[in-house]
Amino acid sequence: MDRPGWDQLLEYVRPGDVLVVAELSCMTRSLMHLLETAQALDRKQVNLVSLRENIDTNTPTGRTSAKARGKTVGRPRTDVVKLRDAKVLYDNSGKTAEEVCKVVGVGRGIFFA
Repeated sequence: MDRPGWDQLLEYVRPGDVLVVAELSCMTRSLMHLLETAQALDRKQVNLVSLRENIDTNTPTGRTSAKARGKTVGRPRTDVVKLRDAKVLYDNSGKTAEEVCKVVGVGRGIFFA
């Protein structure tokens, strides 16, 4: 495990840097060493990117590229006005929650949340 170049690299990196490797097997020799290395990089606030394994410690997998393409992540927000209308309709019409949700256009899960 004596790797002078690796030791120099760890001394050189600064907070905010990104360490990019072709694959994790080039960087570490065992799972334990990988975990230790990842923790050491985290303490130094250095992000790790592995191209083969598609790992990026800065963001959840896939979000970086999705955001770069202008895509939003997660469910779209429910219109507050629709929720208010659904509540008023439910309280005053005698309709079931399922009927109200269909009329107003909101999901039952969000209506009862």
